[in-house]
Amino acid sequence: MVIAVTGAAGFIGSTLVDRLVADGHTVAGLDYLTPFYGVDRKLANLEGAVASSRFELTLGDVRSATTVERWLDDVEPEVVVHLAAQPGIGASLSDPVATEAVNVGGTATLVDALVGRGGVRLVLVSSSSVYGPGEVQQEAQPLAAPAHPYAASKQAAEALAQAAHTAHGLDVCVVRPFSVVGPRQRPDLVLHRFLAAASRGAPVTLTGDGSQSRDFTDVEDVVDVLAGAARRSWGYEVLNAGAGRSVSLHALLDLVEAVLERPVERQRVAAREGDVARTCADRGRLDAVLPGLTVTPLLLSVQRQAAWMGLTRG
Repeated sequence: MVIAVTGAAGFIGSTLVDRLVADGHTVAGLDYLTPFYGVDRKLANLEGAVASSRFELTLGDVRSATTVERWLDDVEPEVVVHLAAQPGIGASLSDPVATEAVNVGGTATLVDALVGRGGVRLVLVSSSSVYGPGEVQQEAQPLAAPAHPYAASKQAAEALAQAAHTAHGLDVCVVRPFSVVGPRQRPDLVLHRFLAAASRGAPVTLTGDGSQSRDFTDVEDVVDVLAGAARRSWGYEVLNAGAGRSVSLHALLDLVEAVLERPVERQRVAAREGDVARTCADRGRLDAVLPGLTVTPLLLSVQRQAAWMGLTRG
């Protein structure tokens, strides 16, 4: 199968590329290598893939219709997994224009290109942030009013894909990852920040009182969902990519202490704007349509990430 991946050099994107190449697929990546974090780090993510004859990376902006059309013409994929995005809740609050330009404008450009050629399926990677607050998040529930521009951009991207399905028959599977952890995690994300600070003996900053909880999900488990979604037609489908468990920030720090074998000083700051108290994926739909997927224990995810960061022997 020929599979195209936008945002191929990122945390989830590069992990997906490695999986697809290992599974024998021909994979075409598109990435703009924006300096949201180190470009060298993104290129390092793809070191293994670029050594394979089954992978080719194109440098280009998903917002450019000319770039996207030329890339799709060259690649002729059966399915596109769309991960390219301007990430981060905090970044969206400080620069909502950039967030909307990439997450909405880039998605609109790609969707328009796919509608124009027919027969190519889309796996759209959204976010659990579209749900807003709640005890458990289930795909069929009405989406809440977005709490920040990032959530608004992801809701809009989903709406664009659904409109293309309704109007033009575009085959779409929307995947909503929860709080993704593991090797290659971005440095702005919570587990990376906790591990980095704790390894230096520095205080770890907790927003709020630390009782807020997240469905921390291993990146390999998210890739399981994306690879499964890429293998078949859906019509229009929405799937959670979460572990189905909710772990507090304090409990996550307990695991960091266990993995690094050192106590961690916990320093509280004001709660972040737009934060929700709890996220937890309902896995009922996912397990029904993609049965047999595993859930990685969170301790193992923390161990793997710490080893990748060079903080433990692995």
